[in-house]
Amino acid sequence: DDECLIGDDCRGSVSGVVLRNSRIHHNVDNGVRAYGEGLTIQDSEFHRNGSNQRGRHQLLVRCLEECRQLKILRNRFTDSSIDDDGNCRRSAIMIEGQVNGVTVEGNHIDEGAGNAGSSCYGIQYATNHQGREYALNLYLRGNTIKDVGSRGIALATCQNCLIENNVIIQDRSGSFAALFFPDRGGIGD
Repeated sequence: DDECLIGDDCRGSVSGVVLRNSRIHHNVDNGVRAYGEGLTIQDSEFHRNGSNQRGRHQLLVRCLEECRQLKILRNRFTDSSIDDDGNCRRSAIMIEGQVNGVTVEGNHIDEGAGNAGSSCYGIQYATNHQGREYALNLYLRGNTIKDVGSRGIALATCQNCLIENNVIIQDRSGSFAALFFPDRGGIGD
């Protein structure tokens, strides 16, 4: 019975979706919000998506059920979740929930010197929902993260994770951690 009635929790099954060579810009909600198995987001440009509200990002992967084999490859992110003053207020790449086998590689995130608030992160894995949440087999490699808020890469939890060959640059003063884990008090959505 595949019927979905009003009020039901009707999460469809999504697998094998590839987003490639796309320009995603000026969306108030999220640039891309996705979950599923075997998703690939690559070689795309994200500009000025999201807002200062919770859950509004350039790229939001929210996995209330396990997401497997997710790839975020060679994308460019600028002006993430801009507030009324022109400052970044949320993570460019936000991953939440139950994930297993995630590769975030070769991405470029640049918020511009002086344009990021403390809640603006580069790459973040957060646990924010009730129920079981985990990050297994997470690979963050070869990313360039420049001038984000208080954290370049923030992980709430992670098992069997590899973080290598990333370049994290902060040209503004203030409290900053290039890598921050476990991020228990973060600004997850």
